[in-house]
Amino acid sequence: MISSRRAPLQAAVALGLLALAGAGCGSDPVETPNILLIIGDDHGYPDFGFMGSPHVKTPHLDRLAREGTVFRHGYTTASWCLPSLRSLLTGLHPIQWQLRVRQLRAEGVKLGGARAIREFETLPRMLGGSGYQSFQAGKLWEASYELAGFSDGMVLRGPDTAACEPGGLGRDSMPEVLAFIRSQSDQRFFVWFAPCLPHLPHDAPSRYGDLYAEMDLSPSARGYYASISRFDDRVGELMELLEELGLEERTLVVYVSDNGWDQGPHASHPGIDDGPRGKKSIFDLGFRTPIILRQPGSIPAGAVRDELVSIVDLVPTFLDYAGLPPLPDLPGESLRPLIEGRAERPDSEVIGGWLPWSLHAGDVEGMGPSGYFVRKGKWHYLTVSGSGGREALFDVRADPREDRNLAAQHRDVLLQFRKRLQQWQEEMHRPFAPSASVGSRARP
Repeated sequence: MISSRRAPLQAAVALGLLALAGAGCGSDPVETPNILLIIGDDHGYPDFGFMGSPHVKTPHLDRLAREGTVFRHGYTTASWCLPSLRSLLTGLHPIQWQLRVRQLRAEGVKLGGARAIREFETLPRMLGGSGYQSFQAGKLWEASYELAGFSDGMVLRGPDTAACEPGGLGRDSMPEVLAFIRSQSDQRFFVWFAPCLPHLPHDAPSRYGDLYAEMDLSPSARGYYASISRFDDRVGELMELLEELGLEERTLVVYVSDNGWDQGPHASHPGIDDGPRGKKSIFDLGFRTPIILRQPGSIPAGAVRDELVSIVDLVPTFLDYAGLPPLPDLPGESLRPLIEGRAERPDSEVIGGWLPWSLHAGDVEGMGPSGYFVRKGKWHYLTVSGSGGREALFDVRADPREDRNLAAQHRDVLLQFRKRLQQWQEEMHRPFAPSASVGSRARP
């Protein structure tokens, strides 16, 4: 999944714009869709109706899945929000982000606070070059929507770009998002919608708790499930607006979660934590997320796919649907050929990891252990540094909670994954070309 090409990003984007311009000479240009990216926050992969949950009520997300294509085995790049949101913004794996930050500092670039994003090529900047107006709503972490390349948005300044406060975006209403979509109904737009839902505090109004009142659930499960249903209603509002404006067939809607959550129906997790297999862990429940893509008339409805895919595949996918060429050195690949039946990934794999990420742009050395995983077929290989190092191997089809470590019984499989992980780490640490490579915005 790693390209060896080293062409500058700006040249690739320029070629894409020329291609779009050429398409309009002598013929009608191919219409490219609006893009609405819906990002769940701390939403565990089992906790959707369409993923088979017998408890959680998600009628609007179920409809989105029913009318689109679902990748059931999607993965984030980190098991908490900051690094995974950066992957959605840039298409880079967090390891590449940290490498680029270190290189920029070595070049003498000052990176204060959350302002490193201005030195990276971002999805709204890429799309803006071909005429998209963009709007940032909800969790961002990157100081301001302008620094991240959005043409409009809600985060204006300061480091408090991820506060999940009562009354915040999407928890009760989202007038700014709806107003932006209405204002752009006759031109192309990109919306980043990342409300702090179902993120704590699990304080959904009583009407959502009433949905689960008669179920045998722990208090923490009831609060979490109610927050999911609250989020589901916001998704429904967006779907209704697209329908009202006649934009359904012109809008690519994508759902993904920033990371997972570990909450069984009877498990009790008082306070601010979920279970030990979820957020900030290296396990499947921390990283796995369904990915839904829906555009009536363009994307097959009701398709369920089992390829292993990653959120780093989403930036190439968006560029593909926007008529822009694939970019060199991004680790992901467009999902469009899979969706349209023009390609296969028979031996698909996902490799990722957890690092002790700093909140902003700092280096991570000396901040504790790191962990990585390889998922391929039924196998999930995990390794954690520190304390002498540890390895584990799980059959996640037979053991989805990863309770039975099979490393001792399958040493040959363990060794194969250890070798593949080492190769991947070398690929991730290939240096960027100074100041002009993929992942770096040209500076004056």
